[in-house]
Amino acid sequence: MVVGTGAGRLRHASSLPLVSLVVAWQGCPSDLTLRLDAWTHWIGKGVDVVAVCACPEAEAEELVRAHPELRIVNARGVRELSALRQIGVGAALGDIVVICDDTIGLASSWRDHLPSTR
Repeated sequence: MVVGTGAGRLRHASSLPLVSLVVAWQGCPSDLTLRLDAWTHWIGKGVDVVAVCACPEAEAEELVRAHPELRIVNARGVRELSALRQIGVGAALGDIVVICDDTIGLASSWRDHLPSTR
């Protein structure tokens, strides 16, 4: 269930493809908030950021309040990381989908290789 629609997911006016960053998260929602703070700079650079987590409804709503510019997908009851990734890819709007999860970070150098973030 998508509980946050994201204010920053407008398609670029240019002909560049839209990039979706899918974050699959199994950890604690408070840790996700810290990680999301690092990814909010992608908003406004043509990146659709989708965070998928499996947490109680109240915690998902708190994530939406803390990050209204992102799309938060609450996959409550889903525990497998591969399933969270698949849900995120299904919710992604981009022509190109970049997937990361709570076990890896996202190197800032990746941005330089994505067409809509240049």
